[in-house]
Amino acid sequence: MADKNITIDELAAFMQRELPKTYDVFEQNRAEDSDYNAASWARGRIDAFLQLMQIIDKDRGAMLRAEWERVVTGKGFMTEDD
Repeated sequence: MADKNITIDELAAFMQRELPKTYDVFEQNRAEDSDYNAASWARGRIDAFLQLMQIIDKDRGAMLRAEWERVVTGKGFMTEDD
């Protein structure tokens, strides 16, 4: 895929297919997320997807990044610790 030029729509379709699978890897391995393992791999991949989204659509990228931070830290926007 790296040698092929793709459109934004093709990239979005790829991300739409891959992101839920990657999140599942993170969620299934989250309890053991201390060193490099499946959860840390998934976290890195999701961060890369979010960086691409920031380029494609800044508003949606910011919203998804905030939601991802909430998922990773366990803190919602309504908690007093934020």
